[in-house]
Amino acid sequence: MDAIALLCNLYADGPTTRSRLVDAGWTSLPRVEAAPLEILAELLGGGGQRAQRFQREAALLRERLEAGEPDAEEASPREPPPVKVRSSPAPAPARIAPGSIDGLDGVTCDLLAVEGVESLEALAGADALALAQTSGLPITHVLHLRFLARRATGEVRPEPERADEPAEREAAGPFA
Repeated sequence: MDAIALLCNLYADGPTTRSRLVDAGWTSLPRVEAAPLEILAELLGGGGQRAQRFQREAALLRERLEAGEPDAEEASPREPPPVKVRSSPAPAPARIAPGSIDGLDGVTCDLLAVEGVESLEALAGADALALAQTSGLPITHVLHLRFLARRATGEVRPEPERADEPAEREAAGPFA
């Protein structure tokens, strides 16, 4: 699990903040904790209090992650839930490119690729909840990306028109 991605999703602006931190060279929780407050405040787009809170949350998250790691002898292999992908009869799809759908940046593409989702077709067929849990992306963001991928690949079809006549619908009442 990427602890920086988890920290940013929980206490900042998600992938945008993660990208800024990684670009600044802060790729671990201890580095974020040791970052100069002025620079961190500028990166987060807030004041010194926000930067202090972010560093405090990084320290608490690091402690929780370290405390939650069992010894290697006691650890039982625990695999994340598999990402369910619908098989597609099409030839091997091209890898997802940042910007190919709205809201898909380089960091998100990398997180999806780590989870084995490397095409719009795979994203369109992915189990959103499992993907959100294993990638660290917010579920709402994954659902939105999956919807856009389905639309881009032609998997979203409009609902068929109902055969009911307007008079029949009115007679049935508002809750029918």
